[in-house]
Amino acid sequence: MDRRRLIGLGLIFAAALAYRWAQEPKIERQLYGCTARWDAKSNTCKGKWVPLYEQQP
Repeated sequence: MDRRRLIGLGLIFAAALAYRWAQEPKIERQLYGCTARWDAKSNTCKGKWVPLYEQQP
């Protein structure tokens, strides 16, 4: 019983990490802006990425 619980917690942890990893591009797009056209079909920026907020020294 204890082993099953450990496996279950491991699976939940792995799923949380996978979800966080899947959210990364969305987070990146909130911090950086695309200087050119955004291609929604391929989900890529056709220009350069620039920070939307001033960088801390």
